[in-house]
Amino acid sequence: MKSPTAFTIVEKNIDKELIGSKKTYIAVDKLQKRYAALHLKKEKGYVNGPPLTYRIKEEYYDSIQQGEFIHNDIKDFGKLLKDIALSSNNTTSQTEKAQLESMFLEAIQYFLDQGWQAGASGSTRHHIGYAIRDFTEAVFIMRHALKSDKSLKPIGESLQWLYNLGMVLDNEENFHVNIDYLNTQAYYHLMLIFLTDNKEKQSALLSTYSNYTSIILAQEDQEWGFKIDGTSWHHNGHYPAYGMGAFTNTPRIIYALSQTKYRIREAGHKNFKKAFLTTGKYSKLYDYGFGNAGRHPLEDGNIKSLKSKFLLMAYSGNPENTLEIDPDVASAYLRL
Repeated sequence: MKSPTAFTIVEKNIDKELIGSKKTYIAVDKLQKRYAALHLKKEKGYVNGPPLTYRIKEEYYDSIQQGEFIHNDIKDFGKLLKDIALSSNNTTSQTEKAQLESMFLEAIQYFLDQGWQAGASGSTRHHIGYAIRDFTEAVFIMRHALKSDKSLKPIGESLQWLYNLGMVLDNEENFHVNIDYLNTQAYYHLMLIFLTDNKEKQSALLSTYSNYTSIILAQEDQEWGFKIDGTSWHHNGHYPAYGMGAFTNTPRIIYALSQTKYRIREAGHKNFKKAFLTTGKYSKLYDYGFGNAGRHPLEDGNIKSLKSKFLLMAYSGNPENTLEIDPDVASAYLRL
């Protein structure tokens, strides 16, 4: 029996993190009702429907002149597709699986018809990661069905374009750590590498992605990012509320790549680990305090949600790659 390849290990680690023990299942009739509300229709081999929009409140629309604006919101669309994907993954009925896959594949054609394909200009789509997280996870979960339907290539190229995956191919002097990137794009960049049939391209992208992430995580002297004292900088100051996003998603990356040749290199792993542990030190027991809240003073400023991420980091091994479980992070996890 062949040992799994590093590439297979990374892919399975992402699957385990995304799906794991989650048994999300929503009855098909309920999903069909939500799907029907999209008002999609097939015409001449295409699937179209109301505009699939992003940040509609920031667009000008005159309802008096143009009437009611009927549209589908990309974020809500993604939530529906993720529910369909998880239910398809967890149903034991082949009939239901076929029904769910049919809805999903049709919705993908609609997505591409609405100007979200690779190369399309969608106006200013900054912070797009906030809006299409669920959609991206749904596509990753359903990648095998998409491959069978020959839809994997166009949807993969679309998401690689939207997320600007090409940034990891830039010159290294242009690599600069940004906590927003680690929050909204970095983990999804890793998923997007698997949305292609080209194994050579996948291997090259995964190697380049690992290099990019290793470099930015190791940086201590950038305008933003993780400083030498363990603080997390964004918007020109120590800002735990923003750090929370990076502390949520970066452990998922480090864990997915751990124990493979694509693992995050020692310097990057070590610097992130320091910042990660530091957030536990200045949070007592869980609260990181009003003085650290920045422009989020009224939100729940605590790190309770990071407990599972401390466990992931512990299971990622130590930065030197000499231990399968990092005792420092494991100790912090037990305290939490």
